[in-house]
Amino acid sequence: MNTYQIPTSREISVTINGVRQGVVQGYTLHAQKESRSLEAFGSSLPVATVTGREQYTITLKRLLLSQQPQEDFFDLEDFTLAIVKPECQIVFSGCQWQSIDQSCSVGENCLETVTVVAQRRMVLE
Repeated sequence: MNTYQIPTSREISVTINGVRQGVVQGYTLHAQKESRSLEAFGSSLPVATVTGREQYTITLKRLLLSQQPQEDFFDLEDFTLAIVKPECQIVFSGCQWQSIDQSCSVGENCLETVTVVAQRRMVLE
């Protein structure tokens, strides 16, 4: 009998523009692709579906920044975000931050939730 083990991550680190910025407790990804139907004159059914642009929304949860972060999220525009896990690296490019929620205790350098919108996604194994 074969046993399949679900891969888990011991650490998910975040890299921005090639520099490791910190670790996250978790993240969610929402991918969306535009599409529309093409209709022919006199036909009651669509004859084809055309796909449009893709958009990715990544929400980083409990982002703990490095002691001396190289980048300030509030200043970032058109950046590359990489989520590095032990089994692969997911790279998002053409990124813009959408929202930042910050809540920290004394002595911590963290962002509670950072939501980023990206144009492209690529998985490196």
